[in-house]
Amino acid sequence: MYTKTEIFNDIVSILKNDYAGYEDKKKYNYPERYTVTNNMDDATFTQTIQEYLYGFKDGHLSFRNKKSEVPFRGFRVRRYEDALYVTEILGELHLHVGDKIIAIDDDSINLAASRYSTYLQHDIFERQTWNNLLPFVEHITYERDGEQYELDLSEYSRPAYTPIYDLKQLDENTVYIKLTDFGQSEPIQKMMEEHEVLLNSIQNIIFDVRVNYGGNDLFYFPLVGYTIDETVRASQIVQPDEAMYTNYTANNCDLWIESLSDYLKQPLDEATKAFLEKEIQKFKTNYGIGMKKVEDNEDFIFEPKGNAQKVFILSDVTCGSSGETFIKNLKHSPKVIVIGRPTMGILDYFNVTTKNYGNFEFSYSISKIYEKNHNNATGTLPHIHIPWTPQHLVEDVDLNYALSLRESVLLEESISPKEIIDVQMEMQTFDMSKSDTWTDEQWAIWRGDEYMYDDVGIKLLLLDDQDLFMKIMGISHNEITDAMNFSFDVVNKMSQPIALQFVEWTIEGKTFDLSHEPFIIINANSDVPRFRKNIIRSYKDDWQHTAITVNLLHAITFKPIRTLQFSIQKVFTQLF
Repeated sequence: MYTKTEIFNDIVSILKNDYAGYEDKKKYNYPERYTVTNNMDDATFTQTIQEYLYGFKDGHLSFRNKKSEVPFRGFRVRRYEDALYVTEILGELHLHVGDKIIAIDDDSINLAASRYSTYLQHDIFERQTWNNLLPFVEHITYERDGEQYELDLSEYSRPAYTPIYDLKQLDENTVYIKLTDFGQSEPIQKMMEEHEVLLNSIQNIIFDVRVNYGGNDLFYFPLVGYTIDETVRASQIVQPDEAMYTNYTANNCDLWIESLSDYLKQPLDEATKAFLEKEIQKFKTNYGIGMKKVEDNEDFIFEPKGNAQKVFILSDVTCGSSGETFIKNLKHSPKVIVIGRPTMGILDYFNVTTKNYGNFEFSYSISKIYEKNHNNATGTLPHIHIPWTPQHLVEDVDLNYALSLRESVLLEESISPKEIIDVQMEMQTFDMSKSDTWTDEQWAIWRGDEYMYDDVGIKLLLLDDQDLFMKIMGISHNEITDAMNFSFDVVNKMSQPIALQFVEWTIEGKTFDLSHEPFIIINANSDVPRFRKNIIRSYKDDWQHTAITVNLLHAITFKPIRTLQFSIQKVFTQLF
């Protein structure tokens, strides 16, 4: 039987030695900031360990009490602008789906986001993990139909998870397949075999993995054939330099061999069984040697299946692990279109194993990909980004959009004539050599505008015509990642939905290609939640001129409407 301090010390040791990110995540590993004693209750102990792990910003790190789950509040939420919206009711009958939560424990949502940023993991609203925070919230203020209500939160039994592997025919040309994990081989194989005749004749397939808890990549391999038109090797659908490293410590090898042996107990096809047996042998061969680049000599061959002309994959931040690799590996097929929001972003570190401590268990990754291809901060991007809004609670916006695209063709580039729009960005400067002569009023002006030196306070109107309103709402730099960020507000004034495609961004003569990033869909006569675009450029590098090129497309047909190039020039005015 482990004591609480023994468990904590062992987890600290694993994160310093066995965890695949032990080197990359050193800057986040500060166990000395957390106090664990044997006398603390289980709930406080679990919360303390979770807070320690949240600091690593790796969704594959988790700790739980197997006998006593953290409090469950009977509902789930998602953030939109300055409020949380109830997305699901699982016991709390005082609330309805769509209720707007404006305060938690008397804090506004903005203040709570700042106070509890460790739990939320992201700055981007639609990616924030507010359900991580709900167990520690006691009271909420919410609105419904213009009325305001108060509610003290209660605890409910957490509903048991039941995997969904569901296939249904939407019409004579379209099949919809929902998969909430890739944790089991047999039900997925069985579903595909039972509907093989239908799948071989259908024109459109929609895979819904917006909620997908991962599992094993091998178990989605039976689906790959329906997304390709020619024979493809597994090595062809990953990045050429996407090297994989595994930390073959003795502890990791023991745990992983045990996990793979458990997988072998499932009903599997012969190819999958052979692959797992070779993986076990690989860990036995490399037992105890530590971190090593994995030379993968095994290469699955995928043959095309069926006659589908288009394959749509619905994506969201609740798609993680093997669900993410499903999207990441298949999105490059010419007939695949990924719609929705970026995935969870937990692929940098993978191959998750679990250390058992009796009533508690700790899960962590033993493998990682080459740092150049890390994307935990962004997740895997869709082709078409549909921002989450409360309208998603009323209708299936993503599915409806996929259905509308069945006869459309995504354009590789716009053929619209380019409109050059010159924009001046006024910058205020001061002659500091004369500051000893400044009046109190001048000092007050200088103190108020000092932030302008790093452009944080910039608000710059780019366009406001009969079609579009577009404004830069802030310019900032991330000194750690060297990301230069522009934040945008956009309003579509047209009576048709549009897709914004950021094509390229040129700054001081260097051009960054943005054309591979997701389209941003904006409904007719509506705005879109504030979004950011960024390039990698040191905050130490000054700039005087930048140009951003944007395609404006019809959101259904993708017919070009306009191509806009915003040419932004800094103009300096010395006040005194």
